[in-house]
Amino acid sequence: MLTADDVATATGIEAQSLHETLASFGESFGTVLAATRVGIAKRMLMSRAFDEVGSEEIAARCGFRDAIHFAQDLFSATGLVLASDPDGQNKRRLG
Repeated sequence: MLTADDVATATGIEAQSLHETLASFGESFGTVLAATRVGIAKRMLMSRAFDEVGSEEIAARCGFRDAIHFAQDLFSATGLVLASDPDGQNKRRLG
């Protein structure tokens, strides 16, 4: 899992500085990370390039624990629901 320490190290700052900077904008690392993951996943779901990619794979690529948490976070953030294809696979449809 991606952590604030990972991001701080990659950007050459201290983790505390990252947290303080985000807090100055009224944000936390967790909320920014969750919003970023949902945004990327939503773009993948809407892109024809990912037509044959299932929701479990999209969830994994975006860093969600599993497809269930992905679906819950997607709904909480956007109100969108993954809709099953006739074969029972959640592909790229949003309802």
